[in-house]
Amino acid sequence: AMSGVASPTPVDPMIFSAAVQPPANVTDPNANNNTATSIVGKPQSGDLSIVITKSPDAAKPGETTTYTAQVANSGPDTVTGPQVVINLPPGAQVLMAPAGDGWTCSRGGDTYTCVRDTAAPGNLPPITAQIVTPVPLADGGQGSTVIGTVGAPLVSDPNPNDNTSIVDA
Repeated sequence: AMSGVASPTPVDPMIFSAAVQPPANVTDPNANNNTATSIVGKPQSGDLSIVITKSPDAAKPGETTTYTAQVANSGPDTVTGPQVVINLPPGAQVLMAPAGDGWTCSRGGDTYTCVRDTAAPGNLPPITAQIVTPVPLADGGQGSTVIGTVGAPLVSDPNPNDNTSIVDA
């Protein structure tokens, strides 16, 4: 059973969150699925975009590469619950997991999901990750592409074409 207190003043959007924890004597094999958030309200108009860059630009397999995901909201509305999903190359050695000021990031395999409460119009703080550059598929490796996508549950995005960024590792 769940209980809560509703605000006497209407709030839009409304954010509902829940979390569960196993009993002390139980080991949870997947702690990444123990929370859920639902956002209810009127659609928001925000043009979210993402661009991923890497440094150095021409890293060789085995070298350290830093990836930076720059997310922006071209507005006009402040967006509630923006989410960035970053897919790292399969089996990549992660030296620094994706993180950024105001972002909360979690891992599921080679995929990281980063969320924040809101995104006002303008550039958001970047999300940065660092990996050892993998061997490309063409050279017998597992792959070497980093893919990032951005979205938000209540957003009517007029330009979804800039919601994905792909960069070769």
